[in-house]
Amino acid sequence: MNRIQYIIGILILAVSLLGCKSNADKFKCETPFEVPEDVKFIGHKGSGPIQKNQDDSWYENGRTSVVNALSKTDGTEIDIQMSEDSTLWLFHNHDIRTCKDTFINFYSLSDNEIDSINECNFNSQLLNLEKFHGLISRDTLVNKIVSLDLKVFSNPLVLEKWNVDTLLSYVFTKIDNFNVLENLKLEVPANIDLKTAQSITNHKVYQVHYDTIAITKEIENISIPFNLSSTYSNKNMQVWTPNKMSDLITALSSSPEIIQSDDITLISYIIDIRDGKSFECTSSKQINIKESKQEFIELISDTILPSEHSFYQLKNPESKFLRDQYLVLSIKDERGEISFYEAVNLWEHPAYLFLNSSYRKKGNHTFSIYIWNKTKSPVNLQGKLIQYK
Repeated sequence: MNRIQYIIGILILAVSLLGCKSNADKFKCETPFEVPEDVKFIGHKGSGPIQKNQDDSWYENGRTSVVNALSKTDGTEIDIQMSEDSTLWLFHNHDIRTCKDTFINFYSLSDNEIDSINECNFNSQLLNLEKFHGLISRDTLVNKIVSLDLKVFSNPLVLEKWNVDTLLSYVFTKIDNFNVLENLKLEVPANIDLKTAQSITNHKVYQVHYDTIAITKEIENISIPFNLSSTYSNKNMQVWTPNKMSDLITALSSSPEIIQSDDITLISYIIDIRDGKSFECTSSKQINIKESKQEFIELISDTILPSEHSFYQLKNPESKFLRDQYLVLSIKDERGEISFYEAVNLWEHPAYLFLNSSYRKKGNHTFSIYIWNKTKSPVNLQGKLIQYK
């Protein structure tokens, strides 16, 4: 090799290295959010209501649903009703659909009648608390949270038949007998005095509220919707049910103890981040939109779904949005039909979209991300759409 060839080779190598650095800088990104180590994420109603991307033989609070949540998250929230035989069952509603397709109050049914309904309507997935205790081993529950939402205390038929103090004592005694449930939390409705409930059990009790009207300074432990949580960030909280990435970020901002979600895939992903998985920025798209009045503004069109779960963040520090302007994720199957759709309002939410790669198991799915400008008001956006995995 002569001197000229040597110098050319050095120059090529230098340019190559500079190019690599340029590419590295291009995808360098800041940590988009923090997940505190002490926040726990649990499945709501087991693994939530039946979802489109979930086996339709699963039932909320059902055997398979609960076991799935325990295996993939920090635990599970399950709802409790009571039968006419005073047996505690894992069930949410006060009414249950009978084999004759009518509805009847859960408390008006014997255990045998519930067993029959369980077989004809729920694929024998419903459990009473004793069967749940037998199903779940102590090893399965190590470091797992089980939060019992005691709907029985707000069932009007139960309250007609029982004195509240007697009911509290009976239900809490039944629960305390199942000592395998070591990391157990209890949720009671607002008609139950929190101090009274806490005085008769060693398990931590939270009072459930759907609005802010009845939450006083004296109530320290509360269970509330995630969109109210920022008002009470100084309290001990369970929050429910953020099922979108943006909603989850909103919930995290209030530093709750426990977050309940229907989306097991999403919270499993967040648990991995909390436990040390680092963020990696895989793409970044510069966006510069001025005075656009289009109803639909494409940011990413018909792209093959990634092989791993990932998410997008729309960073727009200088932009302001009006009501009815949304960031939308649409996933389509091989026939072009929408199999998943999620919209985040841009005027008040942090803008994140979670890409669930599980849809790939069902074929070659594609996804699109766009702004839905519902009222065709002017859209002004200068920022970046960043993908993380």
